[in-house]
Amino acid sequence: MCFGIKKVIAASSGFSLLEVVLALLITILFSGIALASSNLASKQKLNFAANLICKDIRLIQQQNADNNGTHAILFDCCNDVYYLKKCEAGAKSRKVVLPAGIDLTATNFDFDNNPDNGYDNELRFNSKGEPFRNNGILCGGHLGLRNKNKKYLYVIVASVTGQVRIDTNPP
Repeated sequence: MCFGIKKVIAASSGFSLLEVVLALLITILFSGIALASSNLASKQKLNFAANLICKDIRLIQQQNADNNGTHAILFDCCNDVYYLKKCEAGAKSRKVVLPAGIDLTATNFDFDNNPDNGYDNELRFNSKGEPFRNNGILCGGHLGLRNKNKKYLYVIVASVTGQVRIDTNPP
């Protein structure tokens, strides 16, 4: 009788192949769900940042159209921030920091139109809502945003109309 009990105990001391396979499948399933939710959150941050920039560009455009002084938006690609500013001596600017994990990769806005110093990353609008350069030429441009998964979105400002849009493809 004692011999039979020891045999049953010894036989049940390990895991069956089915139990190991099920444990691995559950682990893989939860890993996939965690990765998918992380990618979704990163995509949402990218969309949020692009929409925030569009909103602020339209705000600057509207402030200039309302003849409420001259306003501009200045992008700082090194620090992933931008500034909404009123172009008057002593006027304060508002700093906007992009969400963590979102990079402002580059812009081609060039208000001063000086080929010697490259792009100055400043966007201004005239009273008609048209983007322009210091010499009066109507000129829009675009900026690029990238998330940690190397997905890009582009905020594009049309040259003549000043229309602002978001696209997944560069202009």
